[in-house]
Amino acid sequence: MELSNLIKEATRTVINEMDGATYSRIYNASHKAKEDNQNGNHSTLRIINNKTDGSRRFVGVNTDDTIAKARRMEKEVQPHWLQDYVGKTFKFYGEDRLGLVADVLFTFDKIKKLDLNKTILIGTVTFNQTQIPGDGIVIDFIKNRVQYHEKGNRYAYNLEIDNRTAQLWNGLLAQLKQALENRNEQPK
Repeated sequence: MELSNLIKEATRTVINEMDGATYSRIYNASHKAKEDNQNGNHSTLRIINNKTDGSRRFVGVNTDDTIAKARRMEKEVQPHWLQDYVGKTFKFYGEDRLGLVADVLFTFDKIKKLDLNKTILIGTVTFNQTQIPGDGIVIDFIKNRVQYHEKGNRYAYNLEIDNRTAQLWNGLLAQLKQALENRNEQPK
């Protein structure tokens, strides 16, 4: 029981020290496994180091298992990686359909899509004091643009971060960019 608790605590410590670069390894591993499968390599050899005596051994790893493990890990790791931002509310300004300044609050929950030109963050959006749970905003890193797309139609509101929440928002953006920059290949 004590060993089990030590392992859980060590795992929790490692997960809590995650950053965007570390997070991108999940993406890289799944894409490498897919590439290996497409090239007819359905298993790979992995070197396991014995920390006690320094010896090494090779273990065969099924590439389909690697893809499945990446999906499981992503669900477990994302909340820890972004723990400083989950549940935080960011204030933005936009314009409503009449051109008046609109207040937009976004409480971050999770990433739905991570891509340079279309990163989708899911959470709760409050648009001019009307709360819309389970909605999201879209970040286009290439065009340096953040938008809220109104549910049920194609209308998009360009958003500008309020200076009062800009520092926290910029920290979240930095983590997302770091994850994208450390991918071995960009999404297709």
